[in-house]
Amino acid sequence: MRMVVWVTGFSGFLGIANNTYAELMALFLFLKLAKNIGCNQICCYLDPKTIIDIVTKPVNKYHCYASVSVCVQKLLRMDWEVQLCYSLKEGNASTYFLAKLGAATDDKFKI
Repeated sequence: MRMVVWVTGFSGFLGIANNTYAELMALFLFLKLAKNIGCNQICCYLDPKTIIDIVTKPVNKYHCYASVSVCVQKLLRMDWEVQLCYSLKEGNASTYFLAKLGAATDDKFKI
């Protein structure tokens, strides 16, 4: 049985962006933060399955999210265990709270 522990959260303002870009950037920043605080086993729950597909399949260098996707893939290949799991948005209320908080502030990144 796996134990799920909330370690930390973050929010921030990206400017004008669509949901896919915002979700990709959130995943990228989450992985960077988790690595920096020393986490070595991560289970990341994502609402849009599209994001999981974008970062787990080969990247087309002409795709509009190629640069972010490559950065996420590099983090995923590091020496740690990361699982990307699909979760319905109803089961991920903290994510939506932090997303709304980020959209309502001028802070670029706040832990």
